[in-house]
Amino acid sequence: MGLNLNLNINGAKRGLATPPIPVLGTPVVISDTQINIPVTSTFPYEMWYSTDNVTYTKHGDGSATPYEATGLTAGTLYYFKARGVNGSKLSEFSTATNATTYSWYGVTIDESNTSPDLTRTGLMTLHASLP
Repeated sequence: MGLNLNLNINGAKRGLATPPIPVLGTPVVISDTQINIPVTSTFPYEMWYSTDNVTYTKHGDGSATPYEATGLTAGTLYYFKARGVNGSKLSEFSTATNATTYSWYGVTIDESNTSPDLTRTGLMTLHASLP
């Protein structure tokens, strides 16, 4: 009769461990279609997003920080959650964080205005009013 002892000083074998829950920082809005989310995680992770904070869709996989969420819609509030991945093992989801992409307002330029100042200097003054 033998004794089989498997000691692991770190608490779990890395290949079999359920990864810890990633920590999301404050998102940074980059443009009307991109938000970067700082992620603290010692494992690769999945990033999920939602526009209602109820139904989430996987946006992609990451292993670096920040996670660059691209292909978003202008002027939309997005919620983000992440979960750690270690092979087939998945952590619980992180606490959600959120940000709204920039909104862009259309500007109409009257191209028939060919005043000497506009043509010569290439300068133009735009006046816009935002709602």
